[in-house]
Amino acid sequence: MRTNLSHEVAKARTEKLLSLLNLEENANKIVGGLFTFTGISAKERKRTALAVELITDPHIIFLDEPTSGLDSENAFIMINMLKRET
Repeated sequence: MRTNLSHEVAKARTEKLLSLLNLEENANKIVGGLFTFTGISAKERKRTALAVELITDPHIIFLDEPTSGLDSENAFIMINMLKRET
């Protein structure tokens, strides 16, 4: 709803971000929420939140400690993805 991309372009960007953030296996999982604790892990939620922001292809994005709380593998994935997107 935050973009006027065609369905095909949005789907292509979604697939690309799922791949870059190593989230393909979680594509059809429930994220979870305040009353639903099942779903994806906290690390995967953090990467998903970043993907939600990047799907609109923003000109600028401000990140406050994007790797805090992540282990080294997930931090590496996130930083590598951000480097590729710039």
